[in-house]
Amino acid sequence: MAIISCRRLTKSYRQNDTVTPVLRDVSLDIDAGEFVAIMGPSGSGKSTLLHCMGLLEPIDQGDLVCLGQDAATLPDRAKAAIRRESMGFVFQSFYLVPGLTIRENILMPLLIRRFSGDRDCRVRQLLEQVGLTGRANYRPNQLSGGEQQRVAVARALVGRPDILFLDEPTGNLDSRTGQEILNCVFELVRSAGITAIMVTHDPAMATWCRRIIQIRDGCIDRID
Repeated sequence: MAIISCRRLTKSYRQNDTVTPVLRDVSLDIDAGEFVAIMGPSGSGKSTLLHCMGLLEPIDQGDLVCLGQDAATLPDRAKAAIRRESMGFVFQSFYLVPGLTIRENILMPLLIRRFSGDRDCRVRQLLEQVGLTGRANYRPNQLSGGEQQRVAVARALVGRPDILFLDEPTGNLDSRTGQEILNCVFELVRSAGITAIMVTHDPAMATWCRRIIQIRDGCIDRID
């Protein structure tokens, strides 16, 4: 069953009188529980497609159904609610808050959602799952790049989202650390039944995924 469905999705960027097409008539389905990679040359539109599916950017034309809702017509407030309640995001840059501890960084999505359950239990569990037990009171600058990305993964998953979006999550890491991060992500999403969609330029990282969507010049070139 499709958790995300795109039909003839089109997206352009506009600056003054200049219009730059980025996505052209993209149609695809992402099934619940899949781990999918989106690949393509630089500037091909892969990150833009991820951001559109993650409701971070509006589309120009076409249909986009996400978690059973017609996302193309939703107001911004409703999109924000879906992101808050049902989605997690991991980016190439870790975007951790420097002045907060690791525990506080991971807690942020639960505080935004006003989650009233056992927050500390969730944080402790995720710190253990990402291999950072004992680091709860550290600051981001006391961790390596790989450890900071593990924190970003834990923060994205603490709300138990339906969909995890990963935009070049290993781009700032060496290959060995990147493989460790992807192994961690794969085990976490598989055990929880989470749908994961990852943009990557690295074929080795894409091998973790069930399907690879190749994009070229804003169009789907092929799906492997």
